[in-house]
Amino acid sequence: MKRLLSARSLLLTGACLAWLSPAFAQEDSSPSDSAPAVEQEEEARQETVVVRGLFIPDEKRSTSEVAALIDEGDFSLQGDGDAAAALARVAGIATAEDEFIYVRGLNERYSTALLNGSPLPSPAPLRRVVPLNLFPTSALKSVLVQKTYSPNLPGEFGG
Repeated sequence: MKRLLSARSLLLTGACLAWLSPAFAQEDSSPSDSAPAVEQEEEARQETVVVRGLFIPDEKRSTSEVAALIDEGDFSLQGDGDAAAALARVAGIATAEDEFIYVRGLNERYSTALLNGSPLPSPAPLRRVVPLNLFPTSALKSVLVQKTYSPNLPGEFGG
């Protein structure tokens, strides 16, 4: 009985494998006269497709927070002379006295300016924020405005 079942299962397995195996076709090895004409016709039908992409800077791509990035191209396109004027164009940013930048809804207590990861001190003794009109756009490569908290920033940071 067991031999009969194993023979049936072996036969059934073999039939399934034979049915599922693909058929291999071979090309005709004899030369034909119409082949060069067909190749020329296919070359004539081919079209060139040009794909153009936009480079996304690493700073914008690497952050998971709500942020806006302004780079040299944006500075030259807008024609702003200093960082405060350039940042005034960012959505969600408010300016005060054309030199101080705030994330809307937050006061200066929660605003921080960092230069290459180091906090900038304010030249005004009674203010915490840095007047960004001190920085010309010609000296800046890019500015990243982060509007939400991030674990890699100081604990007093809010925007």
